[in-house]
Amino acid sequence: METVQRLPRGVFAPTLKKDGQRCCFDCAAAETVQLVLGVPSFVAARIAVGNDRQEQYRLPGVVMGLVQAGLVRPSAPGDLENQHQWLERNEWFGVKECEG
Repeated sequence: METVQRLPRGVFAPTLKKDGQRCCFDCAAAETVQLVLGVPSFVAARIAVGNDRQEQYRLPGVVMGLVQAGLVRPSAPGDLENQHQWLERNEWFGVKECEG
């Protein structure tokens, strides 16, 4: 669920070249990974970017993987908590945290 990213307010999101749809910065990074590294599938590239995003959430400021290669934007301290709050606030996937 953490790989679902919001679009920043007031920012015009990148356009994916293949279908012209607007998407988040991580999807744009996946397209770049696909083109630069020759990954045959956008889905595979998006999963790789999502994996790096989850690592970045937990280790902000640690430069490794696709962030080190300059293909994925790094996370900042507090981004993980902020992402969880956003997901809960918008009830993504119908998932609520258990209370108790």
